[in-house]
Amino acid sequence: MSQFSNATLNQLANALVDDAIKYILEDERYVQFFQGIISDAIKDKLGDVEDEVAVELGAYIFERISLYPHSNCNYIVYPEKEPIGLTS
Repeated sequence: MSQFSNATLNQLANALVDDAIKYILEDERYVQFFQGIISDAIKDKLGDVEDEVAVELGAYIFERISLYPHSNCNYIVYPEKEPIGLTS
């Protein structure tokens, strides 16, 4: 159990979210990870495509993905998966 209360953790998260997003966006690992995972997603949906096509299409998809804070966002739920994050 954390030494911080749920309210304190929520306040800290709200105070740090913009800095955390900026840090992530400036980290090369973020770009590398998403380029790889987007390429995998393309191949999963389209089947066996040439790497050049996956990379080019992936760049277009990457431009459409954004990372930003969401007010009142407690957790993200994906179909058939467990929630990611903390609930309040």
